[in-house]
Amino acid sequence: SARISHQPEQNSLSYGVNFSGSVGFFDGQAFLARSLDGPYALVRTGEATDLPIYLNRNPVQRSNAKGWAVLNGMLPFSRNRVEFKPEDLNFDIDLADIAPHREVVTWDYGGVLVDFPLRVQLPVTLVLRDATGKPLPAGTRVTNSVNGEEAYVALKGEVFLRQFTAELQLEVDASNFGACQISARRPEGFQAFDSMEPLSCTLR
Repeated sequence: SARISHQPEQNSLSYGVNFSGSVGFFDGQAFLARSLDGPYALVRTGEATDLPIYLNRNPVQRSNAKGWAVLNGMLPFSRNRVEFKPEDLNFDIDLADIAPHREVVTWDYGGVLVDFPLRVQLPVTLVLRDATGKPLPAGTRVTNSVNGEEAYVALKGEVFLRQFTAELQLEVDASNFGACQISARRPEGFQAFDSMEPLSCTLR
């Protein structure tokens, strides 16, 4: 809050500012919050911003522009359910392998970190061919060694990847037809669902 007062007899103008809240530093992150009068949770939502966060099934906070939220009112020495709702996520957020809730227990003071490493996905459908230009067989396993994502070739040599990493290092296993490796770079300015030129390799 701010206060301004004028004293004509002294020909002076005075200003006053009152600040109420908390400044914290946790896990390398400085943050501002309302007064923390008990245990709290610092919630990290990765690349998902403005995401409603629930504490014990009640909406209590939203993640900020940096993907952080501070939850006050944690119950000490008890299980606290911290969660988000998948339906609140933007369509481009990758939820794969991330549970939308955590059960955490705190002391009667201090904080706990709750991490939801959500990220914006950049999906792509690749067309894979062999050295003769024929589509790779359906069912061929493809692993991007950059991030460990695994997928399988469908019809016409198409394979869908949830995350198009800047560098592609594909390990291709076509079982009895052989195996090969494909290296490629993501085109500059690539947007989700843009088309790509077919990639090829020689099965051995």
